[in-house]
Amino acid sequence: MKSITSRLDTLAWGLIAVTLVLMGLLGWEWEQGLQLRQSLLGMRRVPVTEVPAQQVLPPFVLPDVRTGFPEMSGRPVFSLGRRYPPPADKVVSVMKKGQFVLVGVLVTPKMRAALLRDVQTNKTESVVVGAVIRGITLGDVGANGVTLRQGDESEVLTLQIQRGAKQPPGAVPPPGPRP
Repeated sequence: MKSITSRLDTLAWGLIAVTLVLMGLLGWEWEQGLQLRQSLLGMRRVPVTEVPAQQVLPPFVLPDVRTGFPEMSGRPVFSLGRRYPPPADKVVSVMKKGQFVLVGVLVTPKMRAALLRDVQTNKTESVVVGAVIRGITLGDVGANGVTLRQGDESEVLTLQIQRGAKQPPGAVPPPGPRP
C-alpha cells in the first residue's frame, strides 16, 4: 500500500510542477504582450489636424417672379429637344449622285426593297422603302427602278438587265425554266 501512495504522491508532485511551469510560461507571454503593446503605443504618433470652421449656407429664397425664369422658358418641359438648343440654321446637303448602282428589286404585296451596290466599296446592301443609307432615303421602288431622295434632290436608278446573245431563228433554246 505504501508503494501505491508513494506513486500517487510522485504523480501529484509531477502534475503540480508541470502546472507551475505552464502558469509561469503563460505569465511570461502575458507580460511580453503588455510590453509590446506599450512599445507600439509609444511609436504611434497621432497627427493633430485643425478642423476648418463650418460655414452655414444662407437660407433658400425663391427668385423674384418679375424677373421670370429664363432657364424654364428657354427649355420648355414638353419639348422633344429641350435638352439641346434648337439648330441655328438648317444645313443644306448636296446629294452625291452616282454613288449607288441598282442590282435588284424586291416587290411583294407587303414589302418593297432594293439591292444597292456602293460604287466605291463594291459592297451590296438591302434597303427597304423609307430606310436611310448614308444620308439618302430610299423613296419609290418599282419593277424596273428606284428613286433615292436626299432633301429636295432625287436620283432615279434603273435596273440594268443583262440579256443573252440572240439566237438564230430555228435554234432550240437551252433546257430550263421559262419566264
